[in-house]
Amino acid sequence: MLLDSVPEPLDPALPGEAVYALAASEDTPYGGLGGAPKFPPSAVLEFLIRHAAFTPPAVDAGTPALARDLAPVTRADGAQVGQAAELAKADLSSEMVYEFPELQGLMGRYYAEAAGLPQEVANACEEHYSPLGPSDDVPTAPVSVAVALADKLDTLTGFWAIDEKPTGSKDPYALRRAALGVIRLVLENDVRMPLDRFFDSQLLRARCRPLAVWVLRVVLAAQ
Repeated sequence: MLLDSVPEPLDPALPGEAVYALAASEDTPYGGLGGAPKFPPSAVLEFLIRHAAFTPPAVDAGTPALARDLAPVTRADGAQVGQAAELAKADLSSEMVYEFPELQGLMGRYYAEAAGLPQEVANACEEHYSPLGPSDDVPTAPVSVAVALADKLDTLTGFWAIDEKPTGSKDPYALRRAALGVIRLVLENDVRMPLDRFFDSQLLRARCRPLAVWVLRVVLAAQ
């Protein structure tokens, strides 16, 4: 384990207070009742707060950096992979996805196409969530495969870095699904890669990744 200490217990009231503080500051016309872009649920915010407590400031190196590292493995264009990884979650802040969460990814592709981005980048914005289950299709386009792998590996290593692992009875962050997604992506695309090296490098990155400014602001507002 890379962490030198165990995270301190988090005040149960803090995530809810932080969500309220974020809503009040960003959703003023509606009094924090839902008119602004989607806010994270308390479980997600708890993860971010706990991660912030164990994350020293350093150069950002999250999913885009990992995706670029994976580009040669999937024989994808590195520039397109990096661009797709940086934009893959952009549609989550849109009013369309706020109203219809099931359209996340699909709207990302539409927005990327409307912006004139390469079709490979647009497709990856939609396909990087896949596979979501055993019956879901697995991406085969090199750019999509690289971004999908990076997204899932980054999720797994990020939670492992703060010692949030699934148990026999609980998996609130769907980490098993992410792990199974990695396995299917590798097997069905016949990818040959040293997974342990990518896991180890991303675990090291997770220790020195800064969080977005708004997370820190929310934490301070909730104190």
